[in-house]
Amino acid sequence: MENNKDLISNKSQEIQICSSVWSSREIVVPAGAAELELDEEEDIDHEQAAARAAEVEYNLRAHLSIIHPGSVAPKGLVNYPVDEQSEGCPQCHGRRYFRLDVPFEHPLFGKAVPCNCLREHQQKLQRQYLRQISNLDTLEEFRTKSLHTFDGFIPGSRIAFQQATDYANQPEGWLIFIGRNGCGKTHLAVSIARYRLEAGDSVLFMVVPDLLDYLRATYAPTAKVRYDKVFQQMRETRLLVLDDLGTEQNSPWASEKLFQLLNYRYNAHLPTVITTNLIGLEGIEPRIRSRMSDKRLVRIISMDNVPDYRQQPTK
Repeated sequence: MENNKDLISNKSQEIQICSSVWSSREIVVPAGAAELELDEEEDIDHEQAAARAAEVEYNLRAHLSIIHPGSVAPKGLVNYPVDEQSEGCPQCHGRRYFRLDVPFEHPLFGKAVPCNCLREHQQKLQRQYLRQISNLDTLEEFRTKSLHTFDGFIPGSRIAFQQATDYANQPEGWLIFIGRNGCGKTHLAVSIARYRLEAGDSVLFMVVPDLLDYLRATYAPTAKVRYDKVFQQMRETRLLVLDDLGTEQNSPWASEKLFQLLNYRYNAHLPTVITTNLIGLEGIEPRIRSRMSDKRLVRIISMDNVPDYRQQPTK
């Protein structure tokens, strides 16, 4: 009888031991899980710290002259080559960058801070580059076109000329000229582009098939400029003028690139001038055509009644 009690006692202990083992298995955290959660928390902390540092940097640059009026001195400048055109800049003295007189623990300690004149210089280079690929100064047909050389007394062109003049003075929204060949829509588009260039705006004028060819060329390994950089400049330029939309060779790639370009400018409400004709308009991708029909943003000028100036007798 005592042996039976001992046996029962031993079995009870074994059950308790097994129970404790299974209980412990249920709450054991898999190896590395705690470390993983800790890493995620550390990543979040790093991201938040980086965001705070970026905010400090932005505010510091925005209010540099107020917070650190005496932080810029020749001996504290980074050793960048001096640019003669910006040599008179009171912040960088022509070096485009400078260092701030901040404590060691500051996120900008020892860093080269871009000067405001550097952004102005980059914007100037961008305007020159876009003007160069626009060919407004190199093609003989474009060199003579301006608002002053357009004959606004040609029958049917009076309204188009007035709209182009108003838009050139205050470019807002989209302006679309629709008309047959030789009605003068390209002349007005070039005139608007030239007027805004002379006003100092960043302007790109391109015939649509040429624009697509230019983008294709940037894919080549020997291209001097990268596709993403060129396309970004096309999307974000102050004024974009597209001539002969709808005459391009239709392909999925061409339709997608044009949609990306115009959809960005549509959403951003960036000034855009487009010329096309009724035949070309029918071939334009439906998504683009829908945006071109939005009366909240777009003004459409019909020039279908204007005669072809190329067929007029020369004076």
